Amino acid sequence: MPWDSCPLDVQSRGLAWPLPHHLVCVERIRFPSVALRLVLYNCTSGYPVPFEDVCLLELRELYDKYHARVKAIGFSGHHLGIAVDVAAYAMGAQWNERHFTKDRTWKGTDHAASLEPAGLTKLCRDLQATWKCMTPKASEILPIEKEQRAKLKWGCYNAAEVKK
Repeated sequence: MPWDSCPLDVQSRGLAWPLPHHLVCVERIRFPSVALRLVLYNCTSGYPVPFEDVCLLELRELYDKYHARVKAIGFSGHHLGIAVDVAAYAMGAQWNERHFTKDRTWKGTDHAASLEPAGLTKLCRDLQATWKCMTPKASEILPIEKEQRAKLKWGCYNAAEVKK
């Protein structure tokens, strides 16, 4: 299948970025049929990547430069744990890519930084919980807050409720 007819295309910002990959990305974005299905990933290539080298703030640069010109901005993680993936999602990464394995102790370049089935399950759980949290308040004081104010007898703000 030629590269210009795939249903989804990915470009990772790792290893050779900025020059060769950047030029390939810019060249691909010139074609709307390609750009509309291109997911551009922020990535630090290493296994495992220390937290100080993850460079999550690069997501902002990708977003600022490309979000209106590609299908999505994503994050490709080669770090330990799942906290960074959740932070990337909270920063706007629409796609999250992780390697997975049956056993992180196996030999090979990326097994140590991969997720085992339980870790992948926890990552999905935490990303779903984060998605639920990403909302504005529906009202100035939420029903759960009214309940707490009533319990705490919150002065004149809920005097009528406290008397009930």
